[in-house]
Amino acid sequence: MVVILGKVNLLFLMLLLTSSCADFRIIELPSEEYVFSKHYDYFFIKALYLQKVGNETLHIALVLHESKMNKNAVCNNGKRGKDYGYYQLNSRAFRHTPIWKLKNPMTNIEIGSRHLNKCLQFANGDYETALNYYHLGKNSVDNMGFWNENYVKSILHYKNIIDKKYQDELKYYKG
Repeated sequence: MVVILGKVNLLFLMLLLTSSCADFRIIELPSEEYVFSKHYDYFFIKALYLQKVGNETLHIALVLHESKMNKNAVCNNGKRGKDYGYYQLNSRAFRHTPIWKLKNPMTNIEIGSRHLNKCLQFANGDYETALNYYHLGKNSVDNMGFWNENYVKSILHYKNIIDKKYQDELKYYKG
């Protein structure tokens, strides 16, 4: 169970903590000041704009959510493999790609941005569907009906902050 909190409601939080749910995480949406103050990676953003991937703020928001812009991020998913780098590319989903490529910042950006753009293409530009394709896989969304609304909310929250507060700063990278 995943709960997204903007401002923590203490009573609600206490009820959740006393529940018997084994899989429990709380995700607190960040304040606007937090988004770039702690996790600003000039290398990632410049590389993203150099590749002319389009939808750059969506890519930045996804990477902020997935790895906090940490090029060395690794997440062990047990039997589901490991996630590597900025885009948290899964070793099982990308099993034909050598691990060193998933760990390399430039190839991680190249593969991750291409994958997200392919998801956007399959979703006809719909961000919510594309993000679910990215996170769960196209087959899981289309054929099995899986959907992770909290994942999408978190990334679109980042995107809205970036679109509102950081457009002037990001213009520097476009040139």
